[in-house]
Amino acid sequence: MTVPAPASLRALALGGVLGLLAATACGSTAAGAPCEFTVACPSGQSCWTRLDAQSALPGGFCSVTCERVGHSDRCPSDSVCAQTAGRLLCANTCSGPGECREGYTCSPSDPQADSPGACVVRP
Repeated sequence: MTVPAPASLRALALGGVLGLLAATACGSTAAGAPCEFTVACPSGQSCWTRLDAQSALPGGFCSVTCERVGHSDRCPSDSVCAQTAGRLLCANTCSGPGECREGYTCSPSDPQADSPGACVVRP
């Protein structure tokens, strides 16, 4: 005979599992995470999947808009303002090609200055 666990223990176990899933899903707050909908992005970021008829962002791209290429003033931590697919968006910083996910490449965030690399859409 199986004795059911009290409701409070079941709720506690379920809460722990949901908390673990939420913590795993959130991960880093840097821009550039894959997404289908904004709800999948860190707080304050939106999910960009397409900028116009010709410019898609492979796998979606969690980010915020920015105004100064090579600067991180309005960007989440570990992110920098870069031009990607013709739009100024915060992108996660990188120092080499192996650090970006598929469909993106590590490129200088501001080719005119000494600025950090950013994972931007491959041309």
